[in-house]
Amino acid sequence: MTDGRDRLFDLKPKLEALQRTDYMSRLNDIVSRPVSEIMINHLKELQRMIKIEIEQQKYSSPNREQAETLAYIDYYFRQIAKESSSLRALVPDINQSQLSHSIWFVRQKEKEAKTPIPKTWEETMSKEEVEWCYGEIGDMVVSMNVGGADNYRAARIWISSQTRRFRKLEAKGCCGSHNWMACRWNPEKKQYDKYLLGFNYGH
Repeated sequence: MTDGRDRLFDLKPKLEALQRTDYMSRLNDIVSRPVSEIMINHLKELQRMIKIEIEQQKYSSPNREQAETLAYIDYYFRQIAKESSSLRALVPDINQSQLSHSIWFVRQKEKEAKTPIPKTWEETMSKEEVEWCYGEIGDMVVSMNVGGADNYRAARIWISSQTRRFRKLEAKGCCGSHNWMACRWNPEKKQYDKYLLGFNYGH
């Protein structure tokens, strides 16, 4: 039978291998293993290494990678303490403000990963909305009888991110520009949604 010191000694080569990779890679390697005393010791060691490195830096403040990794470590400690009563005593104390910040940070990162930033106005709307917008813009181009129409664009009014994209797209087009407001019936909401539509023309 081996004691804790023997188990940690056996893990030394693995820890040395982890030190040759970046912090998030080390953390991912650690948390991919079953939750155990060994895993907690790995997290503590990684946390200790980062804090020592921070203290040795010129301004003694963490860089982005260090801050992110420490926040995730705190979050994992909290999850282990919450889900495993037998391992709870091995988890270091985390003050409430530090915990709240860590949980908020992790959730924000997960949200960002799940929600890619749209690149075009079409990606911000449903297929039905896009088809309706193109139809409305096409009808307006025909009715105005303008040449060189391009830079079709649309935005839902009151959604600031869409209206900002709308204005940027307008500025990139030709010298002629036409914008107007249109309403589309939304059967789910049982009301009309307002849209800002536009295009550029002329050369």
